[in-house]
Amino acid sequence: MVVGCMSSCHTQKLTTLKKFRSNVPEPSDIVYNTQHTGFYIVSDQGFLYETDTLGRITRKALHTGTDFEGVFADNEFIYVTDERTRRILVYDAATFDFIKQFEVSYNGASNEAYEGITFNTKKNCYVLAIEKNPVSVVELSTDFRKLGEFRINHISDISSICYHENFLYILSDEDQEITKLDPSDYTTISKWKIPVTNPEGMCFDDMGNVIILSDKDQKIYRFNVSSFSTHL
Repeated sequence: MVVGCMSSCHTQKLTTLKKFRSNVPEPSDIVYNTQHTGFYIVSDQGFLYETDTLGRITRKALHTGTDFEGVFADNEFIYVTDERTRRILVYDAATFDFIKQFEVSYNGASNEAYEGITFNTKKNCYVLAIEKNPVSVVELSTDFRKLGEFRINHISDISSICYHENFLYILSDEDQEITKLDPSDYTTISKWKIPVTNPEGMCFDDMGNVIILSDKDQKIYRFNVSSFSTHL
């Protein structure tokens, strides 16, 4: 299915931010942990890290993968997408132990597959983000079976995806934009330009601030809640 942009869709620019350097090598995605003490960050090198709120490493999982690109966490588990192997790896959030993995087939290029993962509460399903060719999202059941695929127009690529306060948000590396989606049908609602080079990861913290992770700069950018939520 192909979905587009609502008539009210418009692009704005976020300007207010703080930034700090992380010591995670080649960071590719980020999620705020449920203990509100820091982040889970995955690396292109196939590693899962836990960091403090400034992006400094506090833990590293022993089990590794090939090309970790997306990460999502709930109260019990951390879910990581391995782009090249088409796998979703599941870790215990408390112990950082590897629990299990699922294979989700995809016929596209090895480096243009699953760039992000989140849970769509509105539809009670996981959502995988396909980077490009085509830019799309894949719905998965709670036992990781494919349910459907939706193409996303008006965006060059997807580098991250997250769910926040009843909406989906996708990040574009090439466009340097955040796009807000309706989680029911994945139509576009709003867009924001961000002054970040090579934005690869995105999440929200417990204050509602949007967090952007830059792979190239190895930095974490925090846009404060007022600069973002005033345009929601």
